[in-house]
Amino acid sequence: MKNKIAVVLPLTENYSLKYSGAVSLFIKEYTKISKYEYRIYGNTDKKDIIDKNYINVDIGNSKLTSSNVKYSELLVDEISKFNPDIIEIHNRPQIAKILKEKTKKKIILHIANDPLSLRGSSLSSDREYLLENIDKIIFVSSYIKDQFFKNINFKNTDKTQIVYHGINKENKFPKKNKNIIFVGKLNTSKGYDIFGKASIQILEKFKDWSVEVVGDEPREKINFTHKRFKKLGWLNYQDTIKRIKKSAICVIPSRWEEPLGRVAIESGAAGCATIISNKGGLPETLKHKLILNTLSVKSLHDAISKIIKNKKLRDNLQVNAFKNHIHDLRNKSKELDIIRDKLINKKININFNNPIKIIHIADTHIRHNGRLYYSTSKKINNGFLMNGYNVLTISDRDILSTSKNIYDFEGKKKLSSIVLSSVNNFKPDLIMLGHADNLPVDPLAKIRKNFSDIKISQWFLDPLIKTGPDYVKNKNRILSKKEVIDATFLTTSPEKVSFLNSNCFFIPNPADPSIDTNCFYEKTKTFDIFIAISHGQHRGTLKNNHSDPREKFINNIVSKSNDISFKIFGMNNSQPIWGDEFFEKLSKCRLAINISRGEPIKYYSSDRITSTMANGVATICDKKYSFQDFFKNNELITYENDKDLLNKINFYKKNETKLTIIGKKGREKYFKLFNNKLVTNYMVKKSLGIKLNKLIWMK
Repeated sequence: MKNKIAVVLPLTENYSLKYSGAVSLFIKEYTKISKYEYRIYGNTDKKDIIDKNYINVDIGNSKLTSSNVKYSELLVDEISKFNPDIIEIHNRPQIAKILKEKTKKKIILHIANDPLSLRGSSLSSDREYLLENIDKIIFVSSYIKDQFFKNINFKNTDKTQIVYHGINKENKFPKKNKNIIFVGKLNTSKGYDIFGKASIQILEKFKDWSVEVVGDEPREKINFTHKRFKKLGWLNYQDTIKRIKKSAICVIPSRWEEPLGRVAIESGAAGCATIISNKGGLPETLKHKLILNTLSVKSLHDAISKIIKNKKLRDNLQVNAFKNHIHDLRNKSKELDIIRDKLINKKININFNNPIKIIHIADTHIRHNGRLYYSTSKKINNGFLMNGYNVLTISDRDILSTSKNIYDFEGKKKLSSIVLSSVNNFKPDLIMLGHADNLPVDPLAKIRKNFSDIKISQWFLDPLIKTGPDYVKNKNRILSKKEVIDATFLTTSPEKVSFLNSNCFFIPNPADPSIDTNCFYEKTKTFDIFIAISHGQHRGTLKNNHSDPREKFINNIVSKSNDISFKIFGMNNSQPIWGDEFFEKLSKCRLAINISRGEPIKYYSSDRITSTMANGVATICDKKYSFQDFFKNNELITYENDKDLLNKINFYKKNETKLTIIGKKGREKYFKLFNNKLVTNYMVKKSLGIKLNKLIWMK
């Protein structure tokens, strides 16, 4: 027996053959191929209803209550007859709230318009309520998701996800006429006035081209006259698609922030050379297009003229858009079904057991409220657990942040007391320190004297480059407890650090299968290059009047990349990103550039390389890091200098299939060599003097 889904349309949405909007069209298409059983509820006076699964909810004349409230009340009764497993509401947060409270069913809210303009989500308090109470919120684009999270502290939760609207692509590339098409409301918000003026100029210039306009707008009259400028009015969906397929060029010059832009998706799937404005979610609609960063009659005229004159460009835009259709309907329907599956059947399994006992003293970032949930300290802690070790974790910096007082100005006395008491009660085999700089050496020396069998080791992740940042400070940090340390593990090759002794060992930044869960090589991408830096993860924001040497390098690369779209965070007044927002932004990019502070030194990298490679994003880094010792060129891309980097960026822009392979193989190799279970097992056994089977990076 199939699980059942009730789908609720907005009051203003017509589920009809001729007057369907983007929401109705998508619902009509995905419900046909989804594995679930559906009932669709709406309110329309149209008679050409799309299919028999539709139930019309007539609200009549509602003068005493709002239309949405009346609609919601009637929906409760109608939906109860169907008794669905999930109720999905489109574009009406207010209705979602009412139905959640009245039905107690699992609710999915689809948001395909700016949530700041919708009743029930315009205020940050409204959106916080939705996050707390609605089971899943699905956004039609990253732009809409960003709008939703404005002025909200929790930028991403597992309750939210982006699922783009998808359409089916024809199997065969359609034959093209010398025609330019505009589809949509004929108003200034859609840029119709700009399109009309530019088109008239084009028709005067190119005598063998014509223009077709599909749509109307009773509230705003904008008229253009030319014998080859054909205004067709509002057509049904199938007729509109036929017109798009025959057209060589499709233009979407919106002034307003489009939530996504279905016409642009349809244009790409139909093999049109597509021109869009850089508004809202439009850049997310297709991979190959021309973007108008400045929207004007001149810029649009020049773009159309360029495509008409340059047949090779036109052919490339058309064929590449057709071949690389990124919003396939079947894939989107599967994404939605997976979301429903997880809501209906949710399972969690945990199991660990082993006699080795470890006290792990490292920052677990409790005070950061999950912003750094993917930190290396957590991955190391998880690795201990995955090996079955019995782990007691002491978050030193969190303790310090709550323990300061006039008698213990820095909180170190309290921290020392907790460590000593924990050792006395827990009696570990190993104490592992991770950047525990604020723990005095005295309690560790006392442990040494009283528990001779306990080993004490430390891990260190920061750069140790003589010409690099904080060299003296980092050197002092790593040596501050040398008299009580049995082994040191660092993410730089020890052979390149002159002041270290023989009990120092290289460890890679570990990948965690419970954190680095993503296979982003499988995802459709809307941007080319991802770069993320910061002024320190504990700080979390940019410092005033602070310059990072990496910014010059990055700006130079950007300035020399004409046809490359970048997502850059942590510089140029773009704040660093953290938490799930980091992965959400990363997932949209085809290639990540890994740039660490300071001059390259053997094997050193910030832990950001794990976030990219272990989550399936093709990654490129400087050859001088020597990661080619571990990865082949179909697993990790390396460059020798700026010119080589630019050449490779441009090469892989044209060879996305290779990036997909590199992302996949790189992730597989990263987990094979550098997973946190292997890394922490190595750390423990090296510390305790237990033999182990070695991998290529192990000493």
